[in-house]
Amino acid sequence: MLARRGLFKHPLTRLECREVFIYAVKKAQEKYKFKLYALCIMNNHVRYLLEPKQPEDLPKIMHWLNWYKALHH
Repeated sequence: MLARRGLFKHPLTRLECREVFIYAVKKAQEKYKFKLYALCIMNNHVRYLLEPKQPEDLPKIMHWLNWYKALHH
């Protein structure tokens, strides 16, 4: 399980932040073809349970998600 704290400048209670993040996860899935078993968006962090297609893709997936979220926030 992966947890990402400090991902959002504002609390995740804002609907638009959640929607952007869910969109980013979907785009990352299209790009890296990973399996997403669980996603839990909390007020100040996110938890994922995912399985990359290739183990070496995990850092790429996390980097892409963090980059995409920062770019579109």
